[in-house]
Amino acid sequence: MLRIVLLIFTVTLFLCLGIYLSFSSINIPHGYDKILHFMAYFMATIIVSLSFYYVFTNKHWFNYFLIVICILGAIVGAVIEKLQEYYNPIRECETNDWLANITGISIAILVIYLFNIYDNRKKERNRE
Repeated sequence: MLRIVLLIFTVTLFLCLGIYLSFSSINIPHGYDKILHFMAYFMATIIVSLSFYYVFTNKHWFNYFLIVICILGAIVGAVIEKLQEYYNPIRECETNDWLANITGISIAILVIYLFNIYDNRKKERNRE
């Protein structure tokens, strides 16, 4: 039960933090914001994916879950990029921001996928 509560807390925390940062009027020099987009989506994807990985014991569906995370992350990133220009006149929707988001998500998914393969092989070696 504690695992589920931690999972819900983690997902909610990152969702709220992401929404707050997306709509706040922080002045970041052009170019650095792409790095921040990449890092934010990379870290959020890693933490949410690892939370799900350790909460649920059935790992057979996990690779499919990674695909769903990638698609949902891309959709959420695009929607937030579009909405922020309506709610914050300083911010504007940029395709490069969305591409940085997708790149962060994709690389995080690759890292988690490789971690999953490593973890599965490690468990197989321990069984033998």
